[in-house]
Amino acid sequence: MEGGSLADVLSAARLTGSGPLSELVIAKVAGRVLASLDYLHRERHQVHRDMKPGNILLNSRGDIKISDFGLSAELDSTKEMCATFIGTHAYMSPERLGGKPYSFASDIWSLGITLVECALGQYPYTAYTGSNYFVLLSQIINDAPPQLPTGTFSAEFRDFISECLYKEPEWRPSAQQMLLHPFICMHDDSCRPFDMAAYIRRIIEMRSSITMPP
Repeated sequence: MEGGSLADVLSAARLTGSGPLSELVIAKVAGRVLASLDYLHRERHQVHRDMKPGNILLNSRGDIKISDFGLSAELDSTKEMCATFIGTHAYMSPERLGGKPYSFASDIWSLGITLVECALGQYPYTAYTGSNYFVLLSQIINDAPPQLPTGTFSAEFRDFISECLYKEPEWRPSAQQMLLHPFICMHDDSCRPFDMAAYIRRIIEMRSSITMPP
């Protein structure tokens, strides 16, 4: 996966000033990640537990894949819950940070936070930088979930994020249901063809041209 991770793409965008990812690109990424999560959840009965930009990989053929299954947990049934506290705290769902049992819906929250970061070009919680872990934990558990600003993003995208980021895990749709959301459907290849391979190759070229500070 020579295109690196989604985190690398965001870092390159910040360094070059090219701005956040477009809704079209985000929808394409979201659709492929959701398809992977749908398989992971329904066929493998696994919770990934560490969904974040650094674990979404890309290559020059246009493939987008989830990586790092070292923290995934297999559940005996779709109604079973996990109880362990592992993963990247910044992308954990409120129920996980609160020490409550969690299941597949926690991956949907983590994907939602990841996509908000892609859309804004920065992590949505202010405590992520320049503060301590406990302030961040408090914000995720107690504050209202992040929302995309009106007037900047489409109503479909804003609704998609809102559904991913319900504080109550039972309200979050499954990966299978999210694949049918209008935001994903309106950017389907049959409606809006997009050469993801060419896009990723441009990202690779852009990253290779960046002179990293010593």
